[in-house]
Amino acid sequence: MSVFQVELKKVVDDSYEIEIGYQLENRLIEDLKNGLVGKIKKFAVITDSTVKELYADHIVNLLQEAGYQAREFVFTAGETSKTKEEVEDAMLEAGFRRDCCIIAVGGGVVTDLSGFLAGTYGRGVPFINYATTLLAAADASVGGKTAVDTPL
Repeated sequence: MSVFQVELKKVVDDSYEIEIGYQLENRLIEDLKNGLVGKIKKFAVITDSTVKELYADHIVNLLQEAGYQAREFVFTAGETSKTKEEVEDAMLEAGFRRDCCIIAVGGGVVTDLSGFLAGTYGRGVPFINYATTLLAAADASVGGKTAVDTPL
């Protein structure tokens, strides 16, 4: 595993660490226990139908074993599924409010959608990217770019 410091200094110091490596699921749980998102205990794990069985199921199980409340929100893989209404409505129906944190587990479509949703859900909730592709790591995780598609 490698850890890099990203320096983003404006009026406020927006620096943060990026961890790059393989099989970082256990590290994610340790980071949460060490206060990565404060005292939040409720996690919405957003993923797509391809990544669900590869990574997301295991992360949800680890979160639950650690005593956190975690639920998966899965959408069909692919760029055409990058609309926020389906996931947002499912989260609201499941009782997720501003007391949650969103964890994106997947590639570029998942991290784009999840980042945008986190910024707009209840005026914003904490957000973690668990990127599973290079594009997701470089574009949404490090670059911070998120977006969704609209029918128009």
